[in-house]
Amino acid sequence: MSDVMLLGVLRMPYDMAMHDELSRLQFHSRGAEAADRIEADEAELSRLRAEVERLTSERDTAKKYMAAYAECDRIGTEAYRNLADQHDGLRAEMERLTGALEGALADSARLTLALADERRHADALAEALTKAGEALISVCPGEVGGALQQHRARRQG
Repeated sequence: MSDVMLLGVLRMPYDMAMHDELSRLQFHSRGAEAADRIEADEAELSRLRAEVERLTSERDTAKKYMAAYAECDRIGTEAYRNLADQHDGLRAEMERLTGALEGALADSARLTLALADERRHADALAEALTKAGEALISVCPGEVGGALQQHRARRQG
């Protein structure tokens, strides 16, 4: 029965509702129907309250997760900035060290060339001194020549 009809029967004046046996039976039947609907509505209301409680709990949990996500995002962003700064610092240090290494390699190459020049010069001087010593030995026989020959033998031996 519709709500309008049910309410009409339940609010019927007492004299009309209790007028005869049929009216009393109809009133009692509508009262039982109203009681069934009240119980069904209470069950539905209880189910809806439980659903609201569950959804509220899920919302609160979601808020906690969103707050945690926001904190993680903030920490991640800060960590990224710190790493980017460290990366830039390390890159600058690497460039500085690379420049110093290139300079050291250039200095080493110059020194190697200078050392080779000095060695050639020293070899030329040694050869000139050897020739001068041999010439001196041939010119100075005797004690001076013998001493020079002994010195040469000691150096070679």
